[in-house]
Amino acid sequence: MKKITALKRSAFVILMSCVVAMSGIAPISTARAAENSNIQNTDVSNSARTEELSIEEQKKRAYVDYTSAENMSTGELVRTVLDYPFIVDVYAYGIIDQGIDVVREQFPPLDVLLERDDALNGIASWKSTYFLRDLKMYISGHLVD
Repeated sequence: MKKITALKRSAFVILMSCVVAMSGIAPISTARAAENSNIQNTDVSNSARTEELSIEEQKKRAYVDYTSAENMSTGELVRTVLDYPFIVDVYAYGIIDQGIDVVREQFPPLDVLLERDDALNGIASWKSTYFLRDLKMYISGHLVD
């Protein structure tokens, strides 16, 4: 596993901050990814079925192999990484770099994304396009008259 640059690490941390801030709208993101992706196993958001599975089974169900990840566009990788139900595990360690490295080993799309030369563009594109749109949808759906 190659070391990632400080700039890519920072961009990923900013991306994760957006995800944490918008955790209430994850189903919108997952639904969009399922519509736009050829990967069949990215839809693990069905909470009724997912809650019945053990953590190991959920991880197995959400797993995308390295070859499949390499064949994704950078935009698809960003969406796949964001839709990974255990992406927040990057925060489960004392040092964010350690958390990123552990999740990179467990979930190849994160590793492939962070190795891409255009990773920063993919992250910036998601943030400027989907984050703002989804935030507006979330706010408008939760406003009380």
